[in-house]
Amino acid sequence: MIEASGISKDYGTVRALDDVSLKVGRGEIFGFFGPNGAGKTTCIKVLCGLTPSTSGEAKVMDIDVAKHPVWVRENIAIMSEEHRFY
Repeated sequence: MIEASGISKDYGTVRALDDVSLKVGRGEIFGFFGPNGAGKTTCIKVLCGLTPSTSGEAKVMDIDVAKHPVWVRENIAIMSEEHRFY
């Protein structure tokens, strides 16, 4: 369902992701854990097509994230941490 190979993301001289590879299969539950600044949000933004990677490849549901980011977002949902009550 999700495949990433060698994803890196640079913001100027700062490398936010460095050669990240992962594979999440259908029915698996996967989470990102780590300290602030570890690259969790950046990785999710790349996988969702919200920001392009500097290098590497990613596919979500066999859709190339770099070539078709809108198609990816039409087929996924993201629930991020919120600090407010509804």
